[in-house]
Amino acid sequence: TLCLSLFAEGKAPLQCFIQKEIKLAPKEEREIPVKVFGTNKLREMSEIEVTVRGSGMNLSKVKAVMPRLPNADFETDSAKDGKPDWWMCRYRPSGAWAYEKISLTTDAHGGKYALRIAPSDRKKQGISVVPVNFDAVEGKTYKLSFHTKSPEAGNTLMFAGHIIPIPPSKDWVRTEKTLKVSSVNWSYFQIVNQSAAELLIDDIALEDVR
Repeated sequence: TLCLSLFAEGKAPLQCFIQKEIKLAPKEEREIPVKVFGTNKLREMSEIEVTVRGSGMNLSKVKAVMPRLPNADFETDSAKDGKPDWWMCRYRPSGAWAYEKISLTTDAHGGKYALRIAPSDRKKQGISVVPVNFDAVEGKTYKLSFHTKSPEAGNTLMFAGHIIPIPPSKDWVRTEKTLKVSSVNWSYFQIVNQSAAELLIDDIALEDVR
């Protein structure tokens, strides 16, 4: 029988929890879950490290951890091209690329930048902006909040099967909703400009409801 000690560590703000000790029979294989908390506070990709020690072994494995909703305050532009990291843009519903329709603006609610979504230049097509990564868990409830500015109605934010109207306003306005994810098939996040005016959005927050 092998007696092994397990350790899990994550870079702040991540916190990791794992079973501290296990006993394995010769040739036995077992999956040990690692609980990771704090992904809602991540802005960029981070990592956790799991170490196994005992019976002459000292093995470590590093695993990447993606943010639940990356760069949600739109402050990161590592390419310095005026585009936010971790966000993509397409025409909707055709799906054609529309990357030129998004840009960073200094007319921000908080920090230096907000996301500007230009109106569509194609008939019967909106502009859809989505994060490269988004993670929501079926059955869980989240508090979603964001700030927007747009003079025209018709824009929406779609979260895990819920369609949230974005109120028209010439000034920054905050929207907050508490929503339950009913199906993993609806695990997506999408900002849609379907108006004839630009849409500004900033400081998106997605928090667990306990």
